[in-house]
Amino acid sequence: MSETEKILILEQDEELASAIAESLSAEGLSADILQVASLASNAYPVEGHEYDLLVVDLDGNENILGFYEKFRTFNPNAAIIVTASSPNLESAVRCLKGGAYDYLTKPILPETVVQSARNALENRKLFINIINLSEELKEANSLLAKQKDEIEREKNLLDRLLTESNLASDTRKLASLVINRERLIEEFFSLLGSFTSYDAAALILCSGSKPFLVIDEKKALSEEDIQQIREIMLSGAGIGPRVEGREIESFERESSESSRKAAITYRQLIPLMINDEFLGSIAVFSSKKTQFSSNVKNLLRMMAAEFAMVAKLFSLYEENKMLSVTDGLTKIFNNRYFQEMLARDFDRIKRYNGRLSLLLLDVDNFKSINDTYGHQQGDIILIELAQLLKKNTRKSDLVARYGGEEFVVVMPETDAERGVFLAETLRKKVAEHCFSGQGSCRKVTVSIGISEIEDNMRDQFELIGRADQALYRAKRTGKNKVCLSHGERIIDDPLLGAAQQHLSL
Repeated sequence: MSETEKILILEQDEELASAIAESLSAEGLSADILQVASLASNAYPVEGHEYDLLVVDLDGNENILGFYEKFRTFNPNAAIIVTASSPNLESAVRCLKGGAYDYLTKPILPETVVQSARNALENRKLFINIINLSEELKEANSLLAKQKDEIEREKNLLDRLLTESNLASDTRKLASLVINRERLIEEFFSLLGSFTSYDAAALILCSGSKPFLVIDEKKALSEEDIQQIREIMLSGAGIGPRVEGREIESFERESSESSRKAAITYRQLIPLMINDEFLGSIAVFSSKKTQFSSNVKNLLRMMAAEFAMVAKLFSLYEENKMLSVTDGLTKIFNNRYFQEMLARDFDRIKRYNGRLSLLLLDVDNFKSINDTYGHQQGDIILIELAQLLKKNTRKSDLVARYGGEEFVVVMPETDAERGVFLAETLRKKVAEHCFSGQGSCRKVTVSIGISEIEDNMRDQFELIGRADQALYRAKRTGKNKVCLSHGERIIDDPLLGAAQQHLSL
């Protein structure tokens, strides 16, 4: 972070404000404290000062609300973190839709505010970088217009320069598709095929922690050729069987022929680079005896140079999108993304009469763990638990952090009885798992509540509420167990009795 970044704290609890400021200072961040008592209804006491981040307590003070609106006017690009002692969903949604980065519920630790502040400033920096990149694209388009004027005056270069200019312009236009990966890939290969005749082409983009590879066949290739192309692209990106921790998303576009028989003899591979930063590669492959012409190679290099900016924008968009839907501690989906996906799935299930079950899971005695072993040990348990849930659920299931030590699993095309079986499996896996930390093995248990979408349910909130009631029953009747909400009843031992007869184990 730059030395010019400034933070303003407006907190009714003066002791908390001082603690936050001290914690920020300890982390090398500069913060000013604005006293609530200094606010007047029409005053803006920090006029003339610019801040990069505001930490504000919005609990019931009209002067604070007035100051908050003025602050947003004077600091339109500043990040905002809202704290509240009596939160509710409506106020949280209003604040977040109004541009707040985070909504923290009291009581809160200064360290929590510091971490949120760092994330908010980093998010603000990414946003400003995207704006700067957009300005660079505008400048590049302006330069392109000047180049076209020069092309008209130099008739002997007209055809070649027009082709190059149009290709550069069309490539830049792909920047508008970075939010739609399928369309971006479709238009990219369409543009690539407009000036080169290839039997196969490939694109690899190294975005975040999950690069993806696309292979486009114009002629049907052998399995050996496809594997060769895959190895060439992954090796060129520094990704191979010996590279650990990199998940590759790979798929092929359909070929126009059913049989596979063409053999690759020539290839041209060009990296996508911006200021020595590797963003991916473009490659074309041919089974013909003649190599690609020098004109095609030049156009490929030009397209790669222009598409590198698109790849950079795509990478920034993917990273920013992932940050917005990912829980900072556990690296799984956050509550906001869970709520959005559940609302969508609930409407779909109600419309098409499908099945969907929801699993709500809570760590037993988690406060005692924090009090006894410290919050760092508690964080380690939450991180490992998140990965344990991911590992032992299906790819179609959505695993998210609901809040605190609570997690949710959305199970599409799953009735409650099968959901109970999965819940029991997860409960046993957790109980058997040895959680690491401080050089010893920690054992924890979880309580689980389950609900299924039923005909009389009005919305997804009722589905969550019933799972929460079942979870409460599991916690109240002994913990380390699964309870099922079914209609108006809650079944304490859903694997026993009549429910067990319908399970397909």
